[in-house]
Amino acid sequence: MKNGTGSENNSAGDHARESGRDCVRDWARKLLISLNGQRTAQERAAAPDVLPSCASGALMAIRDLLDRDPLPGVQGADLLTERATLLGLPAPGQVSANGSCHLLPARDGWLALNLARDEDWSLLPAWLEHQGELPYLDAVAQLVQQQPTDLLVGRGRLMGLPLAACGPPTRVENWFARRHGSQPPALNRRQSQPLVVDLSSLWAGPLCSHLLERSGARVIKVESAHRPDGSRKVAPAFFNRLNQNKQTLTVDFHTPEGMRTLQRLLTEADVVIEASRPRALAQLGIDAEALLRAGPGKIWLSITAYGRQPPNGDWVGFGDDVAVAAGAVRATSSGPAFYGDAVADPLTGLHAALAVLYHWQNGLGGLLDVSLHAVTAWCLTRDGPASQ
Repeated sequence: MKNGTGSENNSAGDHARESGRDCVRDWARKLLISLNGQRTAQERAAAPDVLPSCASGALMAIRDLLDRDPLPGVQGADLLTERATLLGLPAPGQVSANGSCHLLPARDGWLALNLARDEDWSLLPAWLEHQGELPYLDAVAQLVQQQPTDLLVGRGRLMGLPLAACGPPTRVENWFARRHGSQPPALNRRQSQPLVVDLSSLWAGPLCSHLLERSGARVIKVESAHRPDGSRKVAPAFFNRLNQNKQTLTVDFHTPEGMRTLQRLLTEADVVIEASRPRALAQLGIDAEALLRAGPGKIWLSITAYGRQPPNGDWVGFGDDVAVAAGAVRATSSGPAFYGDAVADPLTGLHAALAVLYHWQNGLGGLLDVSLHAVTAWCLTRDGPASQ
């Protein structure tokens, strides 16, 4: 009897594991199909629990594309919890795991307000049309309750606050867009080593370039002398994990010499990764379209919160609040709660790396417009692993 029970349990466990692998393989297949411009026939909203399978599927698609494993022994789902595990962050509720983003009830719904930067606090009085300072969250929450969600979100986005309304998953057409596309003359790049210049910081962009480095690319991480990657200070262990084996270079963007260095790097790069709003680059005199025209086959990866197209291109967002905007929240008896730790960031880093590798191996250049919102929403609303 004991042996029989053990055998049945093993059989059930093997079946469950194989079903899980089938779901992940299916998601990897859908990702590769989407890169070719085709669409799946069926779409439906899914619970956020689909996201770990989507992450594992993205990493599996990278492995299939490379015919080798850039992260042996790691599942894509592991990357969703890597920061929280490494830093010992608490499970999120109505406060995000890192403590900066808050789910607050408004007059007619809920919104996520991310106070990740000191300047966000300074914007609160004007945002809530309040005379005087608002140094405490309780006072902010009381004022939020008195106003409608749409008004708060619209006004906040105009001011540059990272915030979002809670709602059902948002359907999007695709998880990336390729703009200003080009092909180099008869060039097989599958076995060549691309030079990647990474201007991004925090999580999504550095994870993408980490995966590219593990896939064989040479990566130069460029940081501003006046505004280095925030993870260096607040999460050094996590910063080191994502940026190991990359060359690092600090550049003063405020000097002519620094800008000449930056322009030279951007011209020489095969792949550029940046995670700035379009107008921020324009203010530095960086013209992605001109660099793409001058270098056929160059890949420019633009990671934003909501995409480059106006007005979304001017909206500020981070992993927790953008995930809420896409519909990645848990329902609880006391209201919505965060799902995971800034889950839009690692999801986007994985998918962005897949997009870059696919375009590089197929000799395709252009601007890859990848947003945290589009990736997360696409994962939640496609006919993905959770619907199997």
